[in-house]
Amino acid sequence: APPASGDLLLPAAHRVITFGVLGPVVARTDGGEIDIGEPRRRAVLGSLLLDNGRVVRLDRLIALLWGHHPPVTARKAVQVYVSQLRRMLRDVPLETDGDGYLLRCPPESIDLFVFRDLVGRAKQEMAPAPRRALLSKAVGLWRGDALAGAAEDGLLAWVGQSLDEERLTALEDLY
Repeated sequence: APPASGDLLLPAAHRVITFGVLGPVVARTDGGEIDIGEPRRRAVLGSLLLDNGRVVRLDRLIALLWGHHPPVTARKAVQVYVSQLRRMLRDVPLETDGDGYLLRCPPESIDLFVFRDLVGRAKQEMAPAPRRALLSKAVGLWRGDALAGAAEDGLLAWVGQSLDEERLTALEDLY
């Protein structure tokens, strides 16, 4: 896929990509949103972002995408999705490691890790006003249901539910 028009002017070393999983799975640059495309490709990206910095085994990706009934072409499909993501996110290290894949992004470039950091800092804050401000900022990062727009069958739905529970806990603490 060709780069978004705004990216053509940015040298690769200066193109900053941020990611969102707290709502639809998205990738953004200064030039705008990168079109990740179809739901299963979004699901692969979402899974790799959730485990940022850790190897996600191919069999886990298959289970997250298709649950207990993957098609016979599942392995090849995941490999194709990863190859397509590498082209789209050319500035982000997406490595093959044995029978799995490893995405390496700065945690502050992924909304989930920013959310968790803010919630953690709020729990340590004793004064009500700063605590409320941190929780408000954390909750404000959400753009809808976690991993929306990704493949909704398979185990990915369960992962999204647990993330939504984190949001509810933060909302309860805020109020």
